[in-house]
Amino acid sequence: MLRAILRPELEAAGVRFAPVDVCLRFGIEHARYIHKGFDMKSLFGHHCRWRRLIGIDLPTVHYRTTQSEVKRAFREMDIVEMLEQRGYKIHFNPE
Repeated sequence: MLRAILRPELEAAGVRFAPVDVCLRFGIEHARYIHKGFDMKSLFGHHCRWRRLIGIDLPTVHYRTTQSEVKRAFREMDIVEMLEQRGYKIHFNPE
């Protein structure tokens, strides 16, 4: 939000912003329409109030919600798949 409000002032001070296609690959909280057709495997990072890293030795992400709720969220299961392909174990709250 800071970027959206202060972009002209920041650019005037010499701050440069990455193009949208780079920004999309940098990180994600929740998928939106802009991510339709986007290859989630190309993401660098992720953060979300639902997802928490709970283990490093065996990389483990715990969703603080149920799997059925995650399945209803736009493209969230694609993020789950990306994490699993990267070797993460995924846990969900009980139904």
